Amino acid sequence: MAARILLITLQQALRSVALLIFPLTFIALIAWATAGSSSGNTTDPIRAAAWLWLASHLVHFSLALPPAHIAGALTILPIAAALLPITIIRSGISRSAEVTGNLRASRIFFTLWYGLISVALALASSSEPIKADLLTAAIYPVLIALVAGISLPVKRLQILRFTYWSWATIVGLAGVVAAFSLFAHHALLHNLTVVDQPGIVGGALLLAIQIAYLPNVAIVALGYFTGAGVTMGAHTALSPLHFSIHGIPAIPLLAALPNGKHPLYLISNILILVLVVAQMVRARRSIHRYRSAFTEIAFSLVLISLGGFLASGELLTKEMSPVGVRWWYIDAIYASCALLALMVMIAMPSLVSNIRARRAERNEQDLSELVESE
Repeated sequence: MAARILLITLQQALRSVALLIFPLTFIALIAWATAGSSSGNTTDPIRAAAWLWLASHLVHFSLALPPAHIAGALTILPIAAALLPITIIRSGISRSAEVTGNLRASRIFFTLWYGLISVALALASSSEPIKADLLTAAIYPVLIALVAGISLPVKRLQILRFTYWSWATIVGLAGVVAAFSLFAHHALLHNLTVVDQPGIVGGALLLAIQIAYLPNVAIVALGYFTGAGVTMGAHTALSPLHFSIHGIPAIPLLAALPNGKHPLYLISNILILVLVVAQMVRARRSIHRYRSAFTEIAFSLVLISLGGFLASGELLTKEMSPVGVRWWYIDAIYASCALLALMVMIAMPSLVSNIRARRAERNEQDLSELVESE
């Protein structure tokens, strides 16, 4: 039975990998044929397809950029690209469970095979200029497979649903404002696109990559508007109160960056205050109010930290590190508001009871004085 499960999950894991890597290989071959190559080696687009597959699983890369072979890294990957593997993996796990009749074992062995295949692709696609990080190649695809296999009952997630959608709404609003900023700087956007000179096929690929990076942009925009700040390399800081930047790489989405200080943008912190108040109100209505409050606070901190971590890192060269949102500042801002609201929620019942007790004492004293006077 165990051997059968191992074989079936291996087949489904290979199928899941093939469903994504074959279209990526076709795209890489078209791009390679259109752009041309000095070496004429067809292994280049195949390696590129493996790199794209790993990048869709948020695997980090170490670089030695030609011609000077400058050391660098790419640790900021498009978050939206992970949606494709998640969808494919869910299908693979469900197919395995249908054949084996054992959902738990199918998840475990499918995830194991998927991680091993990821490491094998990282090793096989390694070259002097670009090498996939083996540690993240072993961890991130496994984590993505675990997330894709989650199917907890809805009742267990109801307490977290409000917090999740609230943060998703806030991040979405930040992304909408970033889109308006991008349109407002359309001249810079055009100049950055012209500098890239992507061509027809390259332009289509560049557009797809920019779309996949939109969640990263939204998270960075949230960091900016909350005052936590954004970095675009060493010794840089972008926030409503600070503006220090040396330059930006030729990436069209970076045209949305502000061009000065805007202190009034800090008013957007009201959204976080509203969220905290709503969480505390929901917690007070719960039977286990304090446990519910701490659960929602902890889940919010996990979402902020995870999103900020994935949207930050190094962008190709050492000079462009760190790039992204300073997510620990957002953690500090939210935690301060949440702890203050939690203290108020804990102190409010005793405060109200003390006020009522004092009023009752005063009423009794007034009644006794009235009786004595009569």
